[in-house]
Amino acid sequence: MTVASKSWKTEKVLESYEAASTYKNSLLSTDPDNKLLVKIRRCGPGGTRFKVKSWYPIKETAPAKKSKSKRKDLSSKNRKK
Repeated sequence: MTVASKSWKTEKVLESYEAASTYKNSLLSTDPDNKLLVKIRRCGPGGTRFKVKSWYPIKETAPAKKSKSKRKDLSSKNRKK
């Protein structure tokens, strides 16, 4: 069993943590399913800016089944004598 890592999407880069927190709360308030994850990360020179990242789970679908193709055996059955 393999574990797929989350692909976080960068939403916005802001100058202060307060602005990033306000933006994060606005994103969370628009999510009706409560499945959206939002985080704030430091970035920029010396960690002076703040990046807001989000991730929403993708609905997993079952993998398509491979169909078996019937191959004719051309070895001895179809040879002319």
